[in-house]
Amino acid sequence: MAPYTKPETVLRRSEELLSVNQPMSALASISEIFSSKRFRQTPLSSLEPIMLRFIDLCVLLRKTRNVKEGLHMYKNVAQNTSVSSVEMVVQHFITKSKEKLDEALARVDEIEGPLVAEGS
Repeated sequence: MAPYTKPETVLRRSEELLSVNQPMSALASISEIFSSKRFRQTPLSSLEPIMLRFIDLCVLLRKTRNVKEGLHMYKNVAQNTSVSSVEMVVQHFITKSKEKLDEALARVDEIEGPLVAEGS
């Protein structure tokens, strides 16, 4: 098991990895915090930005299983103290997923043309 790292350090490290175009390494560095024994004692104010970055990376890399596991862990930690935080994180996931879907549909339209015939 990896040694405990402060949540702020994990977030900073992931930002550094993203700046050098290494999203897989950034996701791995954020995922390490979930395996920490101290994850449950970490304040939600520190975990929330980490979860938002985690969701961004999972959607970008299409890691559905990772995002599912991360959301379950976060829900278990946060549901007793702040349901609104869980709701905000889930809404962020839905928004990012819809954005990714719209991008994919736009690319399909560019390649194949509109799927629905206009004026029919």
